[in-house]
Amino acid sequence: MKCPTCDSDLRVAEREGVELDYCPYCHGVWLDQGELEQIIERSNPIDWDWHRNDEAGDPRSYSDVYW
Repeated sequence: MKCPTCDSDLRVAEREGVELDYCPYCHGVWLDQGELEQIIERSNPIDWDWHRNDEAGDPRSYSDVYW
C-alpha cells in the first residue's frame, strides 16, 4: 500500500493488538475503520480531568500522558 501523502510504501506496526499502517518517511499514520476505537478501548484509562488537578495544585501535565 502507498502513502497517500508522499507515495512511499507504508509499513505495518502493531499497537494494543491492532495493526496500523504508517509511513516511515512523512510519519503519517492511517487507521482502518474501527481501529481507533479498538486502540482507545484497549488503552489505559486517562485522567481527562487534568485541568481540575492543575487547579488543585497537582503538578501533572500533558507530558504525563502517554499513548
